Amino acid sequence: MYELKTEVLFDIRFSVAHPSEFIYVGNGGSGFRGVAPITGGNFQGPKLRGIVKPFGADWFLVRQDNTFTIDVRILLVTDDDAVIHMSYNGLMVADPSTVEKILQGDYPPAAQCLSTPKFETGHEKYKWLNKEVAVGTGNVYFDETDPHVAYTIYALR
Repeated sequence: MYELKTEVLFDIRFSVAHPSEFIYVGNGGSGFRGVAPITGGNFQGPKLRGIVKPFGADWFLVRQDNTFTIDVRILLVTDDDAVIHMSYNGLMVADPSTVEKILQGDYPPAAQCLSTPKFETGHEKYKWLNKEVAVGTGNVYFDETDPHVAYTIYALR
């Protein structure tokens, strides 16, 4: 049987707008849709480091089963000016009472998220990222003065 191993690609931390600034689409039939704008950040790992551009968003959906699906697209710019598109889908699972509180604007201090990042870049030095199969583990922090997300991104080996 094949044993999965991981290698750390990088740690990433990016800020999101305060929840009062989220854009709420509402319940369109498949759940409650909202958009959380990304306002910047940084990342660092053994082979790359840089900033998260203040551009992008999480197009989250709160499903009927109290699962948050996350759908994020961001731009990374390395310290040597390579631009990397990073997108990921993932899940944030919460109990029904927590979901109800979140939908009423009462956020917990933190919630765990799992994700599956994908990368796109045309920069020769970082094209290896285009072929990586990655997973991310981390948390979203609903801090009143510094709402942010922090992940460790791993390549599967």
